[in-house]
Amino acid sequence: MTYHSLQLSSDNIYMSQVLLDKHYLRKHGDNAYYGQN
Repeated sequence: MTYHSLQLSSDNIYMSQVLLDKHYLRKHGDNAYYGQN
């Protein structure tokens, strides 16, 4: 899937730091809310 995504628009691939932090911290941060048992 990544290969095909890069083929479509490899010149403009980036993700904002806010989105990266949200994705990481939802599982690993102090207030994690995903994947908790």
